[in-house]
Amino acid sequence: MATAGSDKIGLGDTSRLAGLARGITQQRRLTILRLLGRGECASDVLLAVVLEAPHDLVRTDLAWLAENGLVRIQQIGGLRFSSLTQRGLETAAGVVKTPGVDRPGSGAQKKRPRNRKRRGR
Repeated sequence: MATAGSDKIGLGDTSRLAGLARGITQQRRLTILRLLGRGECASDVLLAVVLEAPHDLVRTDLAWLAENGLVRIQQIGGLRFSSLTQRGLETAAGVVKTPGVDRPGSGAQKKRPRNRKRRGR
């Protein structure tokens, strides 16, 4: 574990950071699917702007999603447009589980349970 004034990162820290990065990637992929589910298609440039993420990172995620059958990518001129496949739609809705993509309602999107106790009764 890194301590104050220390530049060393322990094995446990590296594992936690790798897990955090994996979780962020899986959440971003789900967000891309959900954004594409709102419309017919979107350019990778527009998705990068909406996600406030580097364009190369979004293109990498879109390529991964296409390789896994979740999106279709069409090149039109110098632009790349993506649209959902049926499996991508089902993954975004949480109907099917696709490894490498977060499930709706998990991770950062999970809502806290409401306290159902009533006081004073």
